[in-house]
Amino acid sequence: MSDSLLDIFRFGFMQRALIAGLVIATVCGILGVFVVLRRTAPLGTRSPT
Repeated sequence: MSDSLLDIFRFGFMQRALIAGLVIATVCGILGVFVVLRRTAPLGTRSPT
């Protein structure tokens, strides 16, 4: 069973997709914490008046 799950990572594009997903998840996590700590999260939802 574990061989069939890890078998997909024989393909280069799947390895690159996993690495890209991990990098994006890390950057978005750090950026999200930064935005919340600076309290700038609601700025995008305000309507212009």
